[in-house]
Amino acid sequence: MNIIEKEFRATFEPVTLADIMLAIDICGIEISGFANVEAIRNTFRIYGEAIILEQECSSGGTHLSELGRHKWELEMARSEKFKEIGRAKLWWHSHVFMPAEFSSIDTDTMRGFANSEDEFWLALVINKHREFKLWLNIYRPISRLFINIDNIEIEGNPTPREFKELLETRREIMREIIKDKVKKIEIFKGEIDDADP
Repeated sequence: MNIIEKEFRATFEPVTLADIMLAIDICGIEISGFANVEAIRNTFRIYGEAIILEQECSSGGTHLSELGRHKWELEMARSEKFKEIGRAKLWWHSHVFMPAEFSSIDTDTMRGFANSEDEFWLALVINKHREFKLWLNIYRPISRLFINIDNIEIEGNPTPREFKELLETRREIMREIIKDKVKKIEIFKGEIDDADP
């Protein structure tokens, strides 16, 4: 892979963006996950179903389970999808109704990705208002962090009606994934009820 130092752009496969938006809509608290990324020069193609691992979530943050990550990697290995593990290079998370800005915790998380052997990671923060920010973090050969990507497109340019239909098609699938993977936790007494996501 060869990242070209000029204006960067990102394209989302419609199902990927739909899954991320639905996860944020369905989950009343913060939630996070990953998605596959293919880098071609200065373009980052984000594709495939959103990856949601086991996690504990509250209105103030998410904590991904290391065991959940290992289970997913083992599942990929068992199904001979070894390459999928290395392609999950978009880390996305919600800020519910808060501004779509990266927090100091978020930037620390992104700095932590530098410990891997990966050349780059993308990071997306998005809220229920559909506000978002996408950053590129290059770790190798020279570190350049927190590069804003403004040039973002949806592959195939779906009409609003087509995208709405895709959201409806994926809604129950995502609801079941969230129900299975997300454990709500309280950070303040009485903050979270026991209702399903």
